[in-house]
Amino acid sequence: AGVLSSLAVSFRLQMGTSCFGFGLWFLWRLASQKSLMRPALSFGLGIALGLLPMALVDSLTFGKAFLPAWNYFQYALSDEDGAGAWGKNSWTEYLVGFLTIWYPPVSLALLPLISWGLWLSPVLGAIVIPNLLIHALLSHKELRYLSPMIPFWTLAAFIAWEEVERRWPALSQRLPWRFLQRYALLMAALNIIAALIVINPQPYFYQKVNNLYEAGTLPSEFTFVANSRSGLSEFYMKHPEAQPKQKLLLDQFFERLTKSQLSSGAYVLQRVEFDKLALVTKHCHELYNSISPWKQAVYRSTGKLLKFRYFDGIYTCSVSP
Repeated sequence: AGVLSSLAVSFRLQMGTSCFGFGLWFLWRLASQKSLMRPALSFGLGIALGLLPMALVDSLTFGKAFLPAWNYFQYALSDEDGAGAWGKNSWTEYLVGFLTIWYPPVSLALLPLISWGLWLSPVLGAIVIPNLLIHALLSHKELRYLSPMIPFWTLAAFIAWEEVERRWPALSQRLPWRFLQRYALLMAALNIIAALIVINPQPYFYQKVNNLYEAGTLPSEFTFVANSRSGLSEFYMKHPEAQPKQKLLLDQFFERLTKSQLSSGAYVLQRVEFDKLALVTKHCHELYNSISPWKQAVYRSTGKLLKFRYFDGIYTCSVSP
């Protein structure tokens, strides 16, 4: 149990809230035993063993074990870099997403079943409820953060329906249970597949930043430019001395660039519309672009589709007034 919990956290840092709840439930179940020390130590040893792969990968990639996780934790506690750059969402954001994205049009039917199932199964409640509460409190919300919870609350819905069949068999026969059952399984499978196939390119981008810094091409102080997630670069930087000296929104960057008010220096740009690449290369020297030259040629040939293409890049700019 300890190994699986720590591996879940390694796979998705937000799972730490669920694993904490699961750990409390696990210790609560063990409290009825005469000897609590031995199983508790075994659980703790499993956690330590499960964290070893994460520590090894971080040490080899970033030079320090658990550096991305620690930085992520710090930003979460500090309202994620002031929340202004990340955006603020209502605490109801995930509820709206559940009703409109995950299981429409049967969301309203599943919601009471899931709630009841979490009550009937304390272990599922311990896994799901802390995760939902913490994510509802954080100002920045994305539906993918809750993707790991989809299997658990789908299971909770099944547990609740079994209870409906047991208590009110006549009622359960009249309701379209088989459709609801198969639909919930289908939507859960599709959401899980979507969560697994989405690849986050940002660690690769920041590995390039690290490589350029180590080669002496990128100075230790640079300006990070993005429309959001202005603190994300620190998650992947393995050199404490190489950190953004300033953070700009993309609109601010291009306003200063066009008015020749941009300070000379190195700039790390994230998620820029491709049709603005020509303006950047006109004033700045390109050290890296996430889109290969042949892909750039293809994108230019698409004309109106340029606004739907984005690039990450590293540049040194020297703009004269």
